[in-house]
Amino acid sequence: MARAFAETAYGIAPRAALLARRFHDAARTQQVLNAHRRVARAVVRPGSAVGAVAITVLPRQSATEPRPMQSEDVVALVAERGFTGTVETCELVREEETLPVVRHERYVLIDLLRAMFDEADANADGMITMPELAGFLSRHKLEGATGCISVLVENGPEHKLDFGEFKARFTTPRSAVVGARCRSWSPLTPLAT
Repeated sequence: MARAFAETAYGIAPRAALLARRFHDAARTQQVLNAHRRVARAVVRPGSAVGAVAITVLPRQSATEPRPMQSEDVVALVAERGFTGTVETCELVREEETLPVVRHERYVLIDLLRAMFDEADANADGMITMPELAGFLSRHKLEGATGCISVLVENGPEHKLDFGEFKARFTTPRSAVVGARCRSWSPLTPLAT
């Protein structure tokens, strides 16, 4: 469907549309990985050569996946999405604290989501309870965030969100209200007054 759209809307062949999405930089590679449902968090650093990257991934734990994510899965994932560079290293870690710290000169969505999660997690236990989520949404006037509201309705008051589920709920098309509010927000200022 996307190929047909590209072909009809832009008058380009599907192969040309695919080639137009190719990339080899660390920032785009990190963006692709952090958007994937099986990735809780990824850090991608430039490698020693142009177009080379070093990848570190914290896989998202999933009961529905037949097997845990492997390094080969990560390399195949970025290649499938258009990565044309070289993966120098690909490491999988079990804890977020073991991810390398990379400072960018710009904020990326994952950093904003992490700041939101940390603020919503009132007791700092790494999980957001439904009362914490309801308070966060109310405090920042985000009651229209249907992806998160549905968690309250579907799972009841005892359900807890980890960062992976929080990220998934806030980045789905159903939660577009939150995306619009986040464009003008930074972790240095409150979401709303």
